[in-house]
Amino acid sequence: MSDEIELSEATDDTSKLPNEDEMLITISKPNEIVAPHQIWTGNTFAFLYCSDYPLITIGPHWPMYICLSTFLAVAVGLSFHFLTSKYFLCGLFELLLAALQLLSYTATALINPGMPRPKPVARSRLEAIKGDGMLYCKTCNVEREAGRNVAHCSDCDVCVEGFDHHCPWTGKCIGRRNVVPFYVFLVTTAILIYYIMFSSIFCLYSFNAPT
Repeated sequence: MSDEIELSEATDDTSKLPNEDEMLITISKPNEIVAPHQIWTGNTFAFLYCSDYPLITIGPHWPMYICLSTFLAVAVGLSFHFLTSKYFLCGLFELLLAALQLLSYTATALINPGMPRPKPVARSRLEAIKGDGMLYCKTCNVEREAGRNVAHCSDCDVCVEGFDHHCPWTGKCIGRRNVVPFYVFLVTTAILIYYIMFSSIFCLYSFNAPT
């Protein structure tokens, strides 16, 4: 009998129940746009924030960057020592080229590739696009605006504007903000490879040439 009275009192006491507006706010809170300082960084490590936006991010495959940069430094060091023993200017040019290569490679590995900022969106539009994976990313909580080529990388677990590809050798994605140093790295690497190859052949021939 006492249980029925308690149940009846709990049912009749509607003053503690939220009204429709409060219920709407409670339900819609998880769907609100994330504030800029809550930008989703996924599997990356973010540093050096400016206006709540990370300028430096390190990708999940950062050990690959350490391995490749170490290999390049050792290879260039040996070649430089070999060249400067007889052709100092040739070795100096190679050293400058290698410095540009390593600088562009490091910039590619550190610069934020282009994680989009969460922007305010009208609730009506948010409700319309959040079910469409092509227009809205639920993980990053951002709208994929048309013409910006925003794609979600499964390795970094972030959306990237101007997404080109995920490069494990740089440890992260290549996007709008780091694609230029990436291309500089590719060009300098190609030039350096051919330069070291031909200069080594020339030096070997000159060393073995009869005097």
